[in-house]
Amino acid sequence: MSPRHHPADETLMAHAAGTLAAGPRLVVVNFEKDDYDVGGRMDDAKSAFSASGVDAIVISDPAGFAGHGAANGNAFPRKYGACIYNFIATGARQPPCS
Repeated sequence: MSPRHHPADETLMAHAAGTLAAGPRLVVVNFEKDDYDVGGRMDDAKSAFSASGVDAIVISDPAGFAGHGAANGNAFPRKYGACIYNFIATGARQPPCS
């Protein structure tokens, strides 16, 4: 286990890599300066999704958003809402999500 990870992160990523099947589309977002983030999760998520064939978008540290509650309010949904919706609904990858 990497020292930057919490044991629960290792378990989650191992589970994702071993049990997720292609089918649902997933969007995972992580914000810089999140006090709950131990670092490195988004690279691990990308690897796990790639290994399992899950169609996913990983949004890591989007500019202009910081902290655990960065998606609260209207700014994040205004900027990312349409591309997240379109990806989940149709699989289309559009900026700024792509």
